[in-house]
Amino acid sequence: MVAPHTRRPPQAPKRQLPTIAPVSLQLAFAKRRTIRRTSQRTFGRCLLIRNRSVNRRAVFVSDDRHSDVVQVASAIFSNYGGRRHFGGAIATVRVIEDNVLVQAILSEPGRGRVLVVDGGGSLRCALMGDRVANLAQASGWSGLVLHAAVRDIEALARIDIGIRALAGSPKKSGKQGNGERDLPVSFAGVTFTAGDWLVADADGIVVAPAALAGLLQGAVA
Repeated sequence: MVAPHTRRPPQAPKRQLPTIAPVSLQLAFAKRRTIRRTSQRTFGRCLLIRNRSVNRRAVFVSDDRHSDVVQVASAIFSNYGGRRHFGGAIATVRVIEDNVLVQAILSEPGRGRVLVVDGGGSLRCALMGDRVANLAQASGWSGLVLHAAVRDIEALARIDIGIRALAGSPKKSGKQGNGERDLPVSFAGVTFTAGDWLVADADGIVVAPAALAGLLQGAVA
């Protein structure tokens, strides 16, 4: 005799355990969430990530609110000093192949300023060497930007002061004492005015009016 057909009672659905992603995927997702949480805001056309590692000088330059007053020097300078990142209020001097006035200014208290030297772009002689650089460092100057040549290159690299210049030259400058100081000087596509603020780093040289100096002071290490 054939046994009568019996219906099986319905079975409860199997409980599915949550799938655990591999560790590599978990780390990737965590990194993505961290990036998404990063606070961002836009200054004009420039997207700035608010992070401690952001270069404040670059942020300041790219801010469209200041683009009409911030000046960026042409990339014609090389770094010769032991300090690669420097900045401060500008002092100016104009001399041609004569460094007597340069030394006189650098013997005055620097108070963290930057001396901008318009040497007319002459490479026939050097407007400073290690002795003048040591004088500037001892007097409290932050650095120098010279539209001219320098000498004692290896020694300059060991002195804790910023130095940007056009090239090196073994020849000493003249000692007549000619020149002018505290006047606007122009080279490298920038007009440097006494009292304005200058910052130099690995990317180049930036100049801002004195009224905006406070925004750049924090960019100086």
